[in-house]
Amino acid sequence: MGHFMQYTPYTIPLVIAAILASGVAAYAWKHRSIRSAVPFAILATAIAGWTLGYALQLTSVTLEAKRLFANFEYIGITIVPVAWLIFTVDFSNSDTWVSRRYLAWLMAIPTITIVLAWTDQHHGLVRTHEGLEDTGQFVLAITKFGPWFWVHAIYSYVLLVTGTVVIARFLIRSPPLYKRQAFLILASVLGPTFLNVIYLLKLSPFPNLDLTPFGFIIMGLASFWALHEFRLFDIV
Repeated sequence: MGHFMQYTPYTIPLVIAAILASGVAAYAWKHRSIRSAVPFAILATAIAGWTLGYALQLTSVTLEAKRLFANFEYIGITIVPVAWLIFTVDFSNSDTWVSRRYLAWLMAIPTITIVLAWTDQHHGLVRTHEGLEDTGQFVLAITKFGPWFWVHAIYSYVLLVTGTVVIARFLIRSPPLYKRQAFLILASVLGPTFLNVIYLLKLSPFPNLDLTPFGFIIMGLASFWALHEFRLFDIV
């Protein structure tokens, strides 16, 4: 173990997930003339930031460094549910569900969460880093969630579920090509969501390891498949 950095077997998969998400973001941004491509690019960028932030947190040795990178993660963590909902609404032309004029309201809780995360040393409303766990190979931060963390978690899942319902409805009533696109999009979000539930409910065999970012590898691969095989932003 180095003085400032450490090797973990999880770093490379997380970096791969970040690269996949960055590639998806770049591809979507090239097609930004299509309405749904912009929120998809933002979604992928937020995922890349979240995943890379967690990779840096894991490779850090000191509690201060882990706290810093955890704060960077929260920028991506808070943006992902909002971007997901807006993308699903745009992709399925379901403007009756959520209008873009409500975007400022949708970002209210995420903005508060980011501010609280960066100042949580003073209040512990989002999370408290209680120390380090030495696994024998590397050290992990021991984190206790505060009350505002659960406010944001519930809010995020409301947005995620709403977006998932929008895509599911679109899948049911769409022609075959759109069904394939919608199915891949739907499948891509289920992996990280499932891992996040396991982490939040402390059902993971690695209680201090957040498995959610690893699910973004599945999401990245599914997204690339949708982009290249089913021309996600070429066929509208």
